[in-house]
Amino acid sequence: MNMDPVERHNYRVKFVDEAKDVVSRMNSLLLELEKKPNDVSILDKLSRLVHTLGESANIANATEIAKLLRAFEEILIASRSGKLKINESLIDLLLEINDTLMVLLASLRRNSELKIPQSLVKKINHVLSHSQVTVKSKSRKKRKKRSSKAPGALHLTNGERKVLVEALRKGLSLFKIVLTTKRTSILSLYFFMLLKKINEQGIFIKSIPSGKDILAGRVPSDQILLLVAHVNENSLHKALDEVLKKTDSISIKEISPLDFKTLGIKEEDLSKASIEETGLSKILSIIEREPKKEEEMEKTLLLGQMEEIKVKVKELDKLFNLTRELIIARNRALNSLNLADMGAIRDSLIALDKVVNELSNVIMNIRLVPLNNIFSSLPSLVRDLAKSMNKEVDLILEGGEISVDRHILNELINPLVSLIKNAIKHGIEAPEERLRKGKTRVGTIKVIAEREGNYVIITVEDDGRGIDVDLVKEIAVKKGLVIPEVVNSLSHKEALMLVTLPGFSSSSSASDHEMSLYAIKNKIEGLGGTLDIWSERDKGTRITLKVPMSEILMSMVILKVLIIDEGGIKIGIPTSLIDFITGFNPSKVNMYGDVMIMPYKDTIVPIYSLSNILNVPGNEKYVIILKSDNKKYIGISVTKILGMEDVVVESVDRSLIRLPGLHGVSILGDGSVCLIVNPIILIREVMMSNERLR
Repeated sequence: MNMDPVERHNYRVKFVDEAKDVVSRMNSLLLELEKKPNDVSILDKLSRLVHTLGESANIANATEIAKLLRAFEEILIASRSGKLKINESLIDLLLEINDTLMVLLASLRRNSELKIPQSLVKKINHVLSHSQVTVKSKSRKKRKKRSSKAPGALHLTNGERKVLVEALRKGLSLFKIVLTTKRTSILSLYFFMLLKKINEQGIFIKSIPSGKDILAGRVPSDQILLLVAHVNENSLHKALDEVLKKTDSISIKEISPLDFKTLGIKEEDLSKASIEETGLSKILSIIEREPKKEEEMEKTLLLGQMEEIKVKVKELDKLFNLTRELIIARNRALNSLNLADMGAIRDSLIALDKVVNELSNVIMNIRLVPLNNIFSSLPSLVRDLAKSMNKEVDLILEGGEISVDRHILNELINPLVSLIKNAIKHGIEAPEERLRKGKTRVGTIKVIAEREGNYVIITVEDDGRGIDVDLVKEIAVKKGLVIPEVVNSLSHKEALMLVTLPGFSSSSSASDHEMSLYAIKNKIEGLGGTLDIWSERDKGTRITLKVPMSEILMSMVILKVLIIDEGGIKIGIPTSLIDFITGFNPSKVNMYGDVMIMPYKDTIVPIYSLSNILNVPGNEKYVIILKSDNKKYIGISVTKILGMEDVVVESVDRSLIRLPGLHGVSILGDGSVCLIVNPIILIREVMMSNERLR
């Protein structure tokens, strides 16, 4: 398939996008195959995916990826024929190949160098060499006979093999060159010039016909095959271009380490070089994988962060049509201004408002991507982590088809990974302990996503040992996070939330790989969401994350808010949080301790003064009833309501404005700054802070 550079680049981009989805499906099939090693249908599905992806990689000129996929396919063929047994060790190897494919795809996207780890090459070569022993012994004669006729076959003598090994130890790469020339009459001189250029920066290994035959004029065809070691393909091309003529054609192909075995290069021939070049103190075991570091377990997930979104043609058509309508509405508005026709101006602005709202909705929908982009990588993470801790865990995933904003999706990766790690490390017991407690040997972790209005609720639940609330209280008091008098009055749920306080966890570092519950809570609230905890001893723990479908912190997001003025500070409250607004009526308000309460919808609602919370002057003139995440009501009294407005929300550096519940800021029509705040989070944090200070 001939492509110009631009076409090839575009194909590569498309290839990477589609390949990530395929590799993700391959990962799921491998985990299925581990549970059902005798299910031929799973093996067939996997083989088809690997073969098709390998063909696409060849077209995209992603040589290393194609090589790795070919090795993958060879292992599957050997498994299908019974030469390799599908067991835990083989699945480990195939999952490692799959992880490496994801890394190579990320490198291809960045136009970085693609390189298969030498340790993985050794493992693959070992497995394939063992699977093909009987094949070699049966077909050796046939292959020798065929090889003598094949013009592209390469068989090295011991001397040539030593030269090749030495070249590889020097860090050179191996290339096969096929040269077609019509200059057969002066081929000996031509061949001499080629060797001279090659040896300036590389090493000539072998040619077919041999150098002796070429110099003697014994050349049966117009093709010459050369095996050379060189610095890289670009430098080799440059060297050969100085000798080649327009009538000559040349093909250069780099030989992957995976194919060294076909040249008779053994692993031990290069082991010394591998140790020196990589600085390893020992060579990795061939089949048994080293226990993965937790950071490596998360690597595939992090590489899966979405940089691009697939957009349906129908959505693009909508954008095009809306842009056209926007231009028409703008021109109508400008024309109305010139005519000073207020009625026409009003009509134009109404039309403009309609188009802008629809345009905003289309753009927001385009940004939505399914949670499966995260969920699909979780099974292998759970498998590897459980295996490293000698635990047995089943993972149940539901709701992966639910979509959220791309940025929300990327921001959820670390919190979800941390919660799952916590569940396996501290929640799920060892098999023997579970049996003693009368539980099943295998623990269960459920990750379930549900949609609720404009929010997505994700629960991470395990059936492990649960949280010891008494121990939590003891640690909180010991660390000075809360005084004994307060901790004893806390409800079970309030006591559980103590684990989210700053300083409670000993692993509350800022590391993305060790997020404490405090860090996770901050992250979720920074997205405009909430975190809730349920747990019982020996029954398990459930952590619930509630996040908006669309990212509020993202710049250029339009949000409808109620704007209030409290002590000169303008605050925007998302209208989605507001249930009711009324004037402040002292006759309907009573005091319960130091908290105002008032009846609302057959219940009693606490009312908090916003001016007191912000410590600014103000009066209770209006009451805004808000609906909290647990479907309970909470109220705030405010001084001045300015009205409702659609605002563009932009993110803000939290080190500059330390205000709980702050989502972002917006510039209003009059040029003033408005803080976009979730009052429910603000009140909750302030109340908890006051309790700790008592």
